Amino acid sequence: MAFKGQNSRAVAAKERKRSAAEEKRVLEEKAKEDLQWVDDDKILAQKQRRKREAEEKQQRKLERKQDKKQLEEEEILQTQFTALRAEFPTLKRSQLLERVQKLWKTSPANPYSQKK
Repeated sequence: MAFKGQNSRAVAAKERKRSAAEEKRVLEEKAKEDLQWVDDDKILAQKQRRKREAEEKQQRKLERKQDKKQLEEEEILQTQFTALRAEFPTLKRSQLLERVQKLWKTSPANPYSQKK
């Protein structure tokens, strides 16, 4: 029996090498093109940095505001909860918390409920 044709494994290996080389070449070309389009404008970079810092500052301010609001609510909850517990000893905890929330919403001490 005579062997005709090519070694299929060798052909497959050559094809894999050729496709890998082509992929590498395409990636290198893309990297070169991307390098040409890089914008290294210093003024624009400073503008973007300032904008990013302003956004971060605003985010920190909002977080501090939320923390402050939460602390105020917890403080009011503790003080009013004990007073309501003494006034209504038969109520459940959830009922007392509902009453505290109602009082807090209408309280003049609540800076978030004042009408403008």
